[in-house]
Amino acid sequence: MKGYLSLMFGSLIIAVMLMMPGNSAQAEEPVTTPSQESEDGHCGCDVEFLTGAQRNKIAAELNSSDAFKVVKNSLEKQGYEWNGSGATEIIINHSMGDVIFVGAMFTAEDGLVYAAGYLYNGGQFINLGIAPY
Repeated sequence: MKGYLSLMFGSLIIAVMLMMPGNSAQAEEPVTTPSQESEDGHCGCDVEFLTGAQRNKIAAELNSSDAFKVVKNSLEKQGYEWNGSGATEIIINHSMGDVIFVGAMFTAEDGLVYAAGYLYNGGQFINLGIAPY
C-alpha cells in the first residue's frame, strides 16, 4: 500500500509539472535595446572585440614582435605558461580614438590566468605590464 501511494503521488507531481504552462526559469527581456551600427561600420558600442582575419593578423604581429618575445621569455622563466595565440584577446576602444589593446594570456603555476597587456600602434606594441585576468 505504501508503495502504491508513493507511485500515485509521484505520478501526480510529474503530471502537474508537465501540464504547467511556461518555464519558471525564463530569462528577463533586455532592459536596453542593442545599439545600431554607425556609418563607419562599428557596432555603436565603446569597446569591440576583434575577430576573424583582422584579429589573426594582429595576433601574428604580436607573436613575432620583440616586445612580446622579451615578456614571454621573462614570464616563462618565472614559471608562467603561455596559453597560445588562440587565447589572445584584441579589443578596440572607440571612445578613445580606436585605440587597440592586446592581451596575451599566461597561466601561473598556481593556475591563475594573467594577461600581458600591450598597446598596438600601427605595427608597434607597447608593453603595459601584466595583471590577473
